[in-house]
Amino acid sequence: MGAREGHIASLRGLIGTRLLIVPSVSVCLRNHDRILLAHHPATGVWSTPGGAIEPGETVSDACRREAREELLIDVEPVAIAAVLGPDEVVYPNGDRTAYVTTVFACHADGAPSYDGDEIDEIRWVSADEATSMPVAPWLRAWVEPLTRWRLGDPAIYA
Repeated sequence: MGAREGHIASLRGLIGTRLLIVPSVSVCLRNHDRILLAHHPATGVWSTPGGAIEPGETVSDACRREAREELLIDVEPVAIAAVLGPDEVVYPNGDRTAYVTTVFACHADGAPSYDGDEIDEIRWVSADEATSMPVAPWLRAWVEPLTRWRLGDPAIYA
């Protein structure tokens, strides 16, 4: 996210770097008490994979697309684990974006990898391990609840 392309680029052409509120999705993959985090070189932080919802796309379709683009796998969103935000990110080019994120608990078809563009590394981490990593500010408060969340639990709303 943050690269000026497509729908976001056309909006940025109108508003420049001013704050833009963007509906987005996050792909939450778990392996027991570990969660998959991805390093995003555009911001230099670790977070769950995901991104903006494109015009005409459903939130679950956006989740599937982001997983294919960033993790090179197919996923099936099985439940909404959390709805978070708005959480502001300021990109190196000055673009200010506040994400309102639907976090989907997903089942993966295969082992995740990464695209080498939006994501340059992935890692399965526990909540304790994540506290020592440079994670996205929103994730610091939510990594433990997301690693503990179980299908059937009420979703987290913030």
